[in-house]
Amino acid sequence: QARLSPPMRPLLLALKAYISACKLNDTSNGGLSSYSLCNMVVAHLQEELKLGFDISDLGESLYAFLLRFGGEFDYVRDAVSVRSGGVVPKHALTTGGGIGSGGGGMHPTSPAARQRGERGGDRDRGGGDRDRERDRDGRDGRGSSRRGSGPRHGDAHRPVDSLLEEFKTNKSRRFELSDILGHVFEFSMDQHGSRFIQQRLEGAPPPVVGSVVAEVLPRVSQLMSDVFGNYVVQKLLEHGSDEHRSALVEKGLAGGVLQLSMQMYGCRVVQKALETLPVDGQCAIVAELDGHIMRCVRDQNGNHVVQKIIECLPTDHISSLLDSFLTCVVPLSSHPFGCRVIQRILEHCHDKRRRGVVLDEILKAAASLSQDQYGNYVTQHVLEHGSPAERLRAVHVLAPDVVPLSMHKFASNVVEKCLTNSGAAERDLLLKHMLADGSGGSGGSDPDAPINQMMKDQYGNYVVQKVLEVVDYAQCDMLLVKVRTQLAALRKLSYGKHIVTRVEKLLATGVRLQGVRAAAAGSGAGAPAPGSSSPERSVVVGVNGRIDTVSGSGLPYDDDIKVLREQKAENEGGDGAGVPAGAGGRGAAGLLGTPEDAAAPVTPTRKSASPIASSGGADGGLAPAPVHA
Repeated sequence: QARLSPPMRPLLLALKAYISACKLNDTSNGGLSSYSLCNMVVAHLQEELKLGFDISDLGESLYAFLLRFGGEFDYVRDAVSVRSGGVVPKHALTTGGGIGSGGGGMHPTSPAARQRGERGGDRDRGGGDRDRERDRDGRDGRGSSRRGSGPRHGDAHRPVDSLLEEFKTNKSRRFELSDILGHVFEFSMDQHGSRFIQQRLEGAPPPVVGSVVAEVLPRVSQLMSDVFGNYVVQKLLEHGSDEHRSALVEKGLAGGVLQLSMQMYGCRVVQKALETLPVDGQCAIVAELDGHIMRCVRDQNGNHVVQKIIECLPTDHISSLLDSFLTCVVPLSSHPFGCRVIQRILEHCHDKRRRGVVLDEILKAAASLSQDQYGNYVTQHVLEHGSPAERLRAVHVLAPDVVPLSMHKFASNVVEKCLTNSGAAERDLLLKHMLADGSGGSGGSDPDAPINQMMKDQYGNYVVQKVLEVVDYAQCDMLLVKVRTQLAALRKLSYGKHIVTRVEKLLATGVRLQGVRAAAAGSGAGAPAPGSSSPERSVVVGVNGRIDTVSGSGLPYDDDIKVLREQKAENEGGDGAGVPAGAGGRGAAGLLGTPEDAAAPVTPTRKSASPIASSGGADGGLAPAPVHA
């Protein structure tokens, strides 16, 4: 509150009430603190309201916000009364319905993010167009508890349209667009009337569409910024003729593009105009934003318009706009709205020079961006949607820091993208850093070894799970040599248990530490001779799917098989000698992964175990398919 002038403090209190009602500050479920959330909105208010609090100048969305959550404060009620001419609407300053009711609030984290320790994904991934979600509300009538469930401010003073009332109450009469001519504006401003017009405009004959356009033109600017009317204008732009579009744009958009672009509902109309107008009409819209692009990028509504410009206009028509971003790629990548714009440039900019400049700036700061709550989405975008050469560059830039990045809340998502979108050579490079020896020397028992730190970390353990999911046989062997020595300790840790479960699933379906035998099989030497010892065969899976370690036992290879068969016989009441390798829980030889069994079909031993798919390699080996917890 110290950052605000005294008249603005009521708004901050209302904001805190909204945050609590939507449970956005539930830090136990991945929410942010009220202080952090308030700071974000305060920064916006300081820019928009210039530290003033004249309620007559507030936008409709902030005014509705006060109506919904400011009722407990006398000074808010007084301000609302002044704005409404001394009459406070009955629906105002109540706790039910309206905008942002507690039951309909968005929670910032997905179930997947909660399962992963709330480490990422607590935004909209920096690239999702939230307008599409909002469009469904108005167009299809779903989610009406978010808005429009009660009368809006001013509805109490608006004359009641008799035809609209009949439309809403007389269910036996079937209305058509021609029946409401003369009442189109009133229908457009009503939730049910707006939806009716939208539905009927699809497939309506051109003369009827023209009549609707002619009727709304005198007040089309008002419709463009209305919670329900904006959808009617969008439909007219979509289904009208070129003449209709030109008339709507000239009457409603010309001279007001900037204001509409930064308004919650008007920005959707501007986006629809960019989608439906020819290039010269698109360029006219962009021309009105000249000099205000950065302001739009940093605005919660305007950024969607800038994204749509980059998507819809040819690159050579927006070269000056793109040039304005080249000197601030990294700051924009770390901005909650700017990061989306940078991603659209990577997707739609076909100018190799400009796109190369953007990519170079991102890769120079890849490590720091990966650790930013918004910048990490930009780095992930390069890894997921970039060309093979661009992905290769990104992996090589991030590889030296892969261990600390793996244990970071946001950067761990980036490391997973590196693993899933790179080839075997790049994964080898990443594994080299993960499997390096710690300060205590060599050996998997060193607690300071990077892989051991990662397995016990709340975020790093998910990276290790992803490694087990995507690596090939040889890489899996390298990892299991390190993992096996820590299994007992991992079982006792809340994060380490995930690793144990993943390894057990892999081994239960036939994946096994190959070691010397795999190398011998590849060289044509065949399986080890009976009575010989395999130095790396210390991890096997028991008949019940549990991991058993026989490290240092010195048991010969054939004796290992004998022990497993005896264990299986004891559990199943049989001798275990005749169990076929591909049946049931697989025979002991199948669990040990002998070369003779390498190409045999695999049947999972448990429903929870993942199937194993053929890698398609020349050696006929098997690679683990993705396992989802």
